[in-house]
Amino acid sequence: LFLEIISSRVVPSQFIRYNSPTKKALAFIENNFYRSLSVEEIASAAEISPSYLQSLFKKEVGRTIKKEVQRVRIEKAKYMLTSTNFSIGAIANRSGYRSVQDFNLNFKALTGKSPSDYKRSQYDQKDAHYFSRPNGYNEKDRQEK
Repeated sequence: LFLEIISSRVVPSQFIRYNSPTKKALAFIENNFYRSLSVEEIASAAEISPSYLQSLFKKEVGRTIKKEVQRVRIEKAKYMLTSTNFSIGAIANRSGYRSVQDFNLNFKALTGKSPSDYKRSQYDQKDAHYFSRPNGYNEKDRQEK
């Protein structure tokens, strides 16, 4: 159910600028990011040959299918890191990674931070925002009272 919820966060309009096979491939990746995905499987979903999809995808999206799968997985992982209490291992698994080591390497390569550091930095930002406005008021609000 959780994977269905975050998979449903796809905004179909984000694919408007792409040709139909590319749209199908992007939607398939978004909806199946947590599975082991092959170019052949994605091409089958897009109803074209794997070699043509790879060429078309690179031309239209500007990155390889493999890089897009990694990008989507890391975006979903970032969401889970900040909105759930799942462990890093559980998030790695739910993001389609078979090992925490691969997850950590890919996460750091794309974000510049480890998953733990990313999660901590997001909470630090929330805390800083919360504590900068005592009781939900900013300085101007307090002066008006």
